[in-house]
Amino acid sequence: MNIELNSVWRLHDVDGVDDGLYRVLSFYPDEGLLIIFKLLDGGKLQKPAVINLSLFSQLVEKKTNTF
Repeated sequence: MNIELNSVWRLHDVDGVDDGLYRVLSFYPDEGLLIIFKLLDGGKLQKPAVINLSLFSQLVEKKTNTF
């Protein structure tokens, strides 16, 4: 699977992450981490979230979280 920086993904039913659209800010394959940022309408400030890269890969392969 090829995860590109700035790609957008729709996530749902992922532990520790609210449902919605997320942009990939960075990924660290050696540490197994992916940094994502929730896209919101409006100007509310959000913090980036960290998700397990292997979990994200599994979800995408199952096509349960895509855009």
